[in-house]
Amino acid sequence: MTWNKTLETGIGWQDSQHKELYLKLGSMVEKMRAGGGREEMDKLLRFLSVYTVDHFSDEEKYMDMFSYERYFAHRMEHKEFKSKLFHIKRCFEAYDTHLMLVAELYHLLADWMRYHIDKSDKTLGAFLKDKVI
Repeated sequence: MTWNKTLETGIGWQDSQHKELYLKLGSMVEKMRAGGGREEMDKLLRFLSVYTVDHFSDEEKYMDMFSYERYFAHRMEHKEFKSKLFHIKRCFEAYDTHLMLVAELYHLLADWMRYHIDKSDKTLGAFLKDKVI
């Protein structure tokens, strides 16, 4: 998965954070293909733990501030993602094998990028575009 202009929401800070997510995932995939393995997965999970708190907080702050009508549905998508990520992280920490978890994490992120960022976040971006941020 690579970042491209069609994924932009039109909100600078949001696009910057999304682009960072795409770059991290792409980097992990490349390093794992080169034999990076478990340590690359660990780095990505640590990044995602911080990213989800910061990015989701930013989005939720503006949704709340401007009374976004899809606030609760959007927030629920964030909660579901964090729950799935937490499950993968716990399994990764508990078990020696990680290849199935790599695939699970990749699919979680690919689906997130394809559906949440490309649909929910673009809708939010359109809503926020005319707001003063």
